[in-house]
Amino acid sequence: MFSKIHERLGTAGFVVAIIALVMAMTGAAIAKLNGPEKNEVTKIAKKWAKKIPGPPGPPGPAGPAGPAGPAGPAGKNGADGQNGAPGEDGEAGATGATGAEGSPWTAGGTLPEGSTETGAWGLSPISSFTAAENMNPISFNIPLAAPLAGANVHFVTQKQIKEEEGQTPPAACQGDATDPTAESGHLCVYEQGVALASSITLFIQDPSATDSGVPPVGAARTGALLAAPGFNGLAWGTWAVTG
Repeated sequence: MFSKIHERLGTAGFVVAIIALVMAMTGAAIAKLNGPEKNEVTKIAKKWAKKIPGPPGPPGPAGPAGPAGPAGPAGKNGADGQNGAPGEDGEAGATGATGAEGSPWTAGGTLPEGSTETGAWGLSPISSFTAAENMNPISFNIPLAAPLAGANVHFVTQKQIKEEEGQTPPAACQGDATDPTAESGHLCVYEQGVALASSITLFIQDPSATDSGVPPVGAARTGALLAAPGFNGLAWGTWAVTG
């Protein structure tokens, strides 16, 4: 029985209860005491009562928070995450500025030295024309830097190309109608075919050299005239000029 009371009241409460019980039992006896004896017993009881703590009081209010402690050491780096999925293609950028005009026009509007341009030619005389009027122009898409003299223009026949009857092509014209070539500063007009006639005699004339009479042999900066006096057939081929 006393152990259950001790558990419920605690040690201090249990002692107070025992003293109270003893005081209650002896109260009658103390009450009968008179004089000094009663005072002495009362002092002893109060003395013992001061030494025995009372039951715990209710919890007090929480105190203010203490200062923050020092920061802990940095943790280790975590593992790298996986690569994300590729993003969508961005929009096309704006069109850039137009670049400078390319060769050969950057050379001043003329065919650069060592560069070659090629073309085709053909003759088909009209019966009402006289022999002197049998002319056909060829034009250079890119003008030459200067006209060509008569010594620098050449008509190359099939016999010269094939080196028949001891004939050879001019040194400045080593190509043919399929692959026309010309050395720098020369115009080479290659014969590819002749019909309705056995051969053709062709003159290359500069239309810019005179304003009357027959144009001299040569070539203008922008082209030349092909003349075949007395030719009544058909003729055709290619040409090449090199700046």
